[in-house]
Amino acid sequence: MVNLNMIDSVGSGIKRLFDIQRNRYFPLPEFDLTRHSVTLTILGKILDMNYARKLASCKDISLEEIIHLDQSQKKQKTKATPHENPHEAHSTFDQTFDQTFNQKIRPHFKQQSSYQKAKKACAALYNLIAKDAAITKQIMQNETGIKATTLKTYLKYLTEANLIKRVGSDNGGHWEVISESTNVQQQTAI
Repeated sequence: MVNLNMIDSVGSGIKRLFDIQRNRYFPLPEFDLTRHSVTLTILGKILDMNYARKLASCKDISLEEIIHLDQSQKKQKTKATPHENPHEAHSTFDQTFDQTFNQKIRPHFKQQSSYQKAKKACAALYNLIAKDAAITKQIMQNETGIKATTLKTYLKYLTEANLIKRVGSDNGGHWEVISESTNVQQQTAI
């Protein structure tokens, strides 16, 4: 395994092992701590082509997102991390959302970490709007914990990316998720 560069012999960490598997588009290693020892399982093949395509198309995806994707491809229940808000809507890994957001919003950011934070928050907002078109900004704030000024910025990003639009006034209007077919038509018109 060492000669194939599939495991680490020096002890530079589990993260490096995850990165190696990620770069090969393989599932992440699994650790079993139930017995009085550690059992490590490393799969050396692609389980799900959608997972591999996602890793290939999004080089800037965070390790946390990869872990969630890996768990979904293995049909495992996704575990909430301790710092996650239980009321927070989890981002979907919708390919249209990712491609559109990366293409149109990524240039606004200099640092990868701030971009990933904004992308995750925008995905949560996008999911909330998709579930309830009449959702208010106050409910969005309560559900995600995002401050009012930051919420306004994130909604602006989603609008600029042509993922959502506001129909009507703030008091009597509603949100609308722009479908993939609408985005394709607008891109071909440009």
